[in-house]
Order: sequence, then C-alpha cells, then structure tokens
Amino acid sequence: MTEEHALDGYLNINEFSNALDYLRKGQYFLSQFDDPFRWKWLTLCLSSALYGFMIAALGVSNYGAVVKYKKKDERKLEELSRQANDQAYMNGLKIKKRCRHARDIRLIKFKDALNLVQDARWMGKYTFSKQITLSREQHDQVLKLRSQFRNYFEHYLPKVWVIEEGVFIPLLCTTADTIEKLFSSGNLYIRRELPEARQVLVEVKELLQENERRLRRS
Repeated sequence: MTEEHALDGYLNINEFSNALDYLRKGQYFLSQFDDPFRWKWLTLCLSSALYGFMIAALGVSNYGAVVKYKKKDERKLEELSRQANDQAYMNGLKIKKRCRHARDIRLIKFKDALNLVQDARWMGKYTFSKQITLSREQHDQVLKLRSQFRNYFEHYLPKVWVIEEGVFIPLLCTTADTIEKLFSSGNLYIRRELPEARQVLVEVKELLQENERRLRRS
C-alpha cells in the first residue's frame, strides 16, 4: 500500500485505487484453491475491477464522460452547449457543480462503459492514447460475467444454483485480458500506481492459469 493511501484514521480513495483494490482482492481469492466460493468473489472482484479501470480511463480530464445527469439537467446542459459562449459555459459549470454536490448524477452503466472504451472518440485523450479492441466473442464474455453471474451474485434470489467451476475460467481470463488492454491504452499512464496494478494483474493471470490446471486434474 502506498503512503498516499495509508493515512492514519482515513480511507483515501479514488477511482483508480478503488479498481486496484478489487484487483488485489481478486488476486487473493484466486489463491484460495480449496474454497469453492472463490468463484463468486472472483466474479465480483474482477468484473468490478474492470468497471473501475474503464471509468478511470474514460474519465481522464472529462468527468462528464462517465456520469449521467437527470433528464432536466441533461436538456439544460445540451441547450447551453449549443449556445457556445462564455456565459453559457459558466452556467453549464454551475449546473454540473450543483448536481455533483447534490449527488443528482449517476455513473454510466457497465455496458455503456465497455462500448466507450472501444471508441476512439472517447479514448483518444492524448496523442498517444487509443481505444481498446475486443472481438465480438470477447465483448460477449465480459458482459456474460457481469450480467449472468456478477449481478446475480450481488442480488441473490432465493434458489439453489449449481454451477460448473470451469464455466468461470474463460470469462475471468477475458476480463483480465481486457483490463490489460486498458493498461496499455495510454489513458492511465498518469496513474503512479499503474506499475503496481500491472504486476498484480500478471499474478492474477498466472493464478487463473493455475486454477485452470487444477480443474483439469480434478
């Protein structure tokens, strides 16, 4: 843990350190080979880590790229943006500040973030940064881990659910690969914790391979 996030009596957190913490927790649960519930926690941790890193990549110098305002505020902001003058710009800032302090905003959905990180218009923050590229299969696997497993684990309905452990491996591996693509996109290079995040991800991918080997032997 860096000194920045180790202040006594305080939790010092930002969008990147939040995602990195999920990734670290995923690393921990991957090493719990005898715990079948590790698949639940891995699903929660890696999917949430990807979501966090997508938000961090998209939000570079553009907070508005990752949030949604209430419809009346969105309409007003659109109207002001069309006016294209200094007063309209300042009025827009006031609305955004009011919404932020009143918490009249919400984060964009996981699926929307996944689409945006594959779009050069949203990921080209720097001259050297770029969008990530996923195949249709990879895109669908990332969404499957989120919608068919993570969301059900997070909001568990009363039922008995029997899941073959091997189902998780390709979905988790693709999610980890997608995180790696984000790290190489250039949009996160300013994060001083990026080298640590890269190392944690290397260990996560190695542990995923070890879990896959163990499942094949069982």
